[in-house]
Amino acid sequence: PPPSSDLAGAEPSVHPAGAWTTGPIGEVQDEFICFTIDPELSADAWLDGLQVVPDNALVVHHVLVGLDRTGASEDIADDDGVYPCFGGFGNISDVAFIGAWVPGAAPITLPDHSALKVPADARFVLQMHYHPLGEPAEADITTVDLKYTTETPEWLSLIALIGNFDNADSEGNGLEPGDDDSDGVEFRVPAGKGSHTEYMRFISPAMLNNVPNSEHHIYSVAPHMHYLGKRMAAWVDRPAADAPLCPSEEASPFSKCLSQHCLSTDDLEACIAENCASEFDNLSNLCEDCLTAYANVASPIAAFATCGAAPNWETKEQPANECLFDSPQYDFEWQRLYQYDSPVEDLPVVRPGDTLRWLCEYDNTMTNQAVADALEYQGLSEPIDVYLGDTTLDEMCLLVLQTLYKPYSAE
Repeated sequence: PPPSSDLAGAEPSVHPAGAWTTGPIGEVQDEFICFTIDPELSADAWLDGLQVVPDNALVVHHVLVGLDRTGASEDIADDDGVYPCFGGFGNISDVAFIGAWVPGAAPITLPDHSALKVPADARFVLQMHYHPLGEPAEADITTVDLKYTTETPEWLSLIALIGNFDNADSEGNGLEPGDDDSDGVEFRVPAGKGSHTEYMRFISPAMLNNVPNSEHHIYSVAPHMHYLGKRMAAWVDRPAADAPLCPSEEASPFSKCLSQHCLSTDDLEACIAENCASEFDNLSNLCEDCLTAYANVASPIAAFATCGAAPNWETKEQPANECLFDSPQYDFEWQRLYQYDSPVEDLPVVRPGDTLRWLCEYDNTMTNQAVADALEYQGLSEPIDVYLGDTTLDEMCLLVLQTLYKPYSAE
């Protein structure tokens, strides 16, 4: 890998602007395309900083940076390293989101002794969201700078994009009821409403990347909405520090059933389906994930012992409820990651079983200048209902967290 002081610029090919669908005002379509980039590493490397430099901010809505760990993006790209990828990085199974550019964004840098592993065969993928202005087509040559370190880190980095839910699951994760829901729970910002709020909820899982999840120290945060955005706030609710991920009233009936029917089976999944289906269905998602995670790396007996016991967290006790941020004057043009000015050990912590909650408030009236401008662009004179979507003129409610965590060890 290059020395830690180097910035290795990776420049994507120019994509022909004719790929955009253009037409009269209001009919210009947003374009989502991906560039796959070979960093030309000779060995595994540790990335501790990156910076996306948009060339033409008039048409670049945002840029997502993904780490394609296996290099599979090369197989689906054309000769220029380009492929269509609406809403994500395309049909690739092992791509990790590692950074982005949105209006107001700053370079992403990690604290000392923390980094992200980049396998030698990996590629970087840039997902470009273009909002073309029509004819003549605008050109863009966006670049990304990558910064490496030669130090093996103590902490690994993760950037999580959580939200944009349009419904809720059986555990209550996802979109929560709103004040203006007319037909069940729905994400809809009514026309003419000066203050409409959507609420979302997410329980931190027991499993991450097929191994047991751990404590995540939140290094930086960011809100993300579109033109209707007025305010966004996020907080974390924590259970009692000694609360197990699998309470005995859940785990004991399932454990007893397994002991009676499935100790010597060669097909545990089939045995559970035949004999212990009701006990398994009574497990919460968190308990089920915990048992699965530890059974995969240890044994079923160890899984029940670990998930049914009080967690042994490394960091100090956390408050039961903690505000992560409140952005009372949201501005679409200022969406950088905001870093906490604290040592790692003093950062807010999210553990498996903690509940992240956030709200997004919108102003869908003509007094919101961004709404007035968007309507004029579409040739409309009055606000319209706005729904969840990926394009600039849809809305979002996305919580962005950059966390640091220690790699899992079975010891």
